[in-house]
Amino acid sequence: MSSILNPDNYLNHLSPPDAFQYGVARNLNLAVLGATIWDILVYIPDDIKILRMQKGIRAVNVCFITSRLFALCFVLASVLSRTIPFNNCEPIFITSGCCYVLSLSSSSFLFLRRVQAVYADNRCVQWFFFILWLIYCGLDFTVPIGVRGSHIPGTRYCLDSENGTYLLAGAFAPIVFDTSVFLAISFKVARSSHTTQDTRVTWDTLVSGKALPRLSRAVLQGGQQYYL
Repeated sequence: MSSILNPDNYLNHLSPPDAFQYGVARNLNLAVLGATIWDILVYIPDDIKILRMQKGIRAVNVCFITSRLFALCFVLASVLSRTIPFNNCEPIFITSGCCYVLSLSSSSFLFLRRVQAVYADNRCVQWFFFILWLIYCGLDFTVPIGVRGSHIPGTRYCLDSENGTYLLAGAFAPIVFDTSVFLAISFKVARSSHTTQDTRVTWDTLVSGKALPRLSRAVLQGGQQYYL
C-alpha cells in the first residue's frame, strides 16, 4: 500500500516545499498564457496596420510576427510541461527552450534595428551592435542545449532537472544586450536634442523625455517600454 496520501495527485509525490513551488510556477504560467493570448488578440488590428505600412517581406516584418508567435509557443510549452503527463520529458523542454530563444532573438532584432536607425550616421556603432546581437543569440542557444527534464518520481509529469551553470550565460545575455542598446539610444537622443536646443538635458530629462522634441521623446520612450 502506498504511503502517499492521494497518490493520484502528482504534486503529492513531491515534498511540501517543492510541491508549493511547482504549483506556483504552474499557476503563474497559466496566468501568463492567458495574458499573452489576450495581448495578441487585442493588438491584432494595430499589428495589421503596422504590417500594411511596410511593403514586401522584410526581416523586421518577419521578426515582428515571430517574436509574438514564439513567445506564445514558449508559454504554451511551459504550461503543457507542468500540466500534462509525458512519456519522455526531454522533447517538451527542448521545444520550450527553442521557442524561448527564437522569441528573444526576434524581439532583440527589432531593438537592434532601432539602435542602428538612431546611429544611421555611424557604421562602426551599427556593426558593433550587430556583432553583439550575434553573440547574444549564440549564448541564448545554451538554453535548449543545456535544459534537462525528468519525471516526478512515481508519475509521468515533468520536472526541471539539474541544469549546467553555463545556462546563466543565456540568462544574462539579454540583460547585457538590452541595457547596452537602451543606454546607447538614450545617449544619442539626449545628445542630439542638446545640440539643437538651448535647454540643458539633465538626468530627469533623459528618463522622462521632458523638453525633448516629439520624435526624440517617442524614440526614447519606446526604448524604455521595451527595456522594462
